[in-house]
Amino acid sequence: MDNQTKNIQDILETVNFIKDNAASKEDLKGFATKEDLERFATKEDLDNFVTKYEFGEFKDEMLEFKDEMRGFRNEVLTNFDGLTKLVKDFQAELAAMIYRVDRLELRLDRIENYLKIEA
Repeated sequence: MDNQTKNIQDILETVNFIKDNAASKEDLKGFATKEDLERFATKEDLDNFVTKYEFGEFKDEMLEFKDEMRGFRNEVLTNFDGLTKLVKDFQAELAAMIYRVDRLELRLDRIENYLKIEA
């Protein structure tokens, strides 16, 4: 079988498949009429729909907003990191102050004992 005959057979097979499975005019009569479609949406209704250009503008605005939110998120994380560092520094200072107060209280106790003063 040559190539041309095979192509013709493939085309014939496709045409027969379409003929057997495609909807006929009678099948489609109950589907939707022109009046049904006009009740669904008029040309004026479709004119008020979002255009491709308007959708593109909206998409651009959303991408810009997304970038702004990323910047805001990064700023918040940076500030949070700074706050975390300040808290750690404060904890270290507090520990040093507690140690210093404990040492001073110990010295004060020794002085009170030496001078025989009751607190």
